[in-house]
Amino acid sequence: MPHEKVKKIGRILVLHQAALGDFVLIWPFIRRLGAVDVTVVTDLDKARLAKRYLPELRGIRDIESPLWNVLWRRLGLGDEWLGEYPQVELIESFISEPGSIWHESAGQVFPNARITHHQTKPPVRVDDPAFQPVIQQNPGGPIVFHVGAGSNAKRWPIVRSIELAEALDHAVLIAGEVEQERFTRTERAAFTNDGGRFCDSLDALGDVIESARLFIGFDSGPTHLAAQIGIPTMALFGPTDPGVWAPIGPAVRVIAPDTPTAMDWLSPSDVLHRLLQD
Repeated sequence: MPHEKVKKIGRILVLHQAALGDFVLIWPFIRRLGAVDVTVVTDLDKARLAKRYLPELRGIRDIESPLWNVLWRRLGLGDEWLGEYPQVELIESFISEPGSIWHESAGQVFPNARITHHQTKPPVRVDDPAFQPVIQQNPGGPIVFHVGAGSNAKRWPIVRSIELAEALDHAVLIAGEVEQERFTRTERAAFTNDGGRFCDSLDALGDVIESARLFIGFDSGPTHLAAQIGIPTMALFGPTDPGVWAPIGPAVRVIAPDTPTAMDWLSPSDVLHRLLQD
């Protein structure tokens, strides 16, 4: 039978397909559901990341695989997928709307499931410490500074980030695939000349973050990841509202203006001063 591998999914499904930060923000929500009963369905690299840091998960699935794609079409009588997964009791969907074809098809494939729909923006937040990881202490590790963000408006120009890194006795500078594509030639040269490293996978990103005694970043996916795995995290905010988007974790400090504004409100010396106060 073609569906044997996906037969082993748990009684709760969480389906999500959005940016890394949006995904990591729902990890406390997944913990509250009872992760041992949860199968996470998302992009495969994010699914593997979730399994790395939420090892108690029942399972992970690639949202691009046949079962999850079939839900976007209307199923007919005699369709091979009808009623295939009676064990599923609850579907928490971040990818669909009530009354959609997806909702109708999911109800046919998972006949005993209650389907709840959520928006990815603003995120579903669970700030309860009971569903957060423990603080990770790495006293011999470096300060890791992620210099990027999903949009340029949420980060400093690279020269400002380098200024802070040098003031911190050359903190480890990292950037991701987004920055690799968006940096100008001048920014790329400045970043690499200062020892900056591009993390070309989420696994590589996780390895660097795990090594940190302190993580500094803007409102970005890596900042949310650092907070969620228990690394002491300083999050630098400007145009986005930390009341909605602040990282969730046991050791998070947010530096933000009174009202959202451009990132130039904050200088490297301001951040250094806050760090020295701690």
